[in-house]
Amino acid sequence: ALMIWIGITWSSKPSSSKKTRQMQPMWWIAAGLLSAFGWLCQSWFVIFQWQVTGQGGSYTVPPGGMLLLLVFVLIDVVLLFWLPTLLASPRTYRFVVPGAVNLLGNR
Repeated sequence: ALMIWIGITWSSKPSSSKKTRQMQPMWWIAAGLLSAFGWLCQSWFVIFQWQVTGQGGSYTVPPGGMLLLLVFVLIDVVLLFWLPTLLASPRTYRFVVPGAVNLLGNR
């Protein structure tokens, strides 16, 4: 998702601020899909592989631990998608990323 985002933003030039603002829902969709996919994969391996099939031994994840693992997926999306898109997006596209104006200013 990060490489697709960088490819799209490096290969196109914004013709107006309206075009740039229209890309913000696309960024949110990508971040949402990454989070959902991370949670799905984590649920598959933690619940099905370890607890149902027993491939992980007799280890079970307590409910608080499962919640903590879900929070780690969000931290992963922040560190591996939000921050790189904030820092690597060229020109006007960097302001599509939420929080960019607060961190980078109105350059």
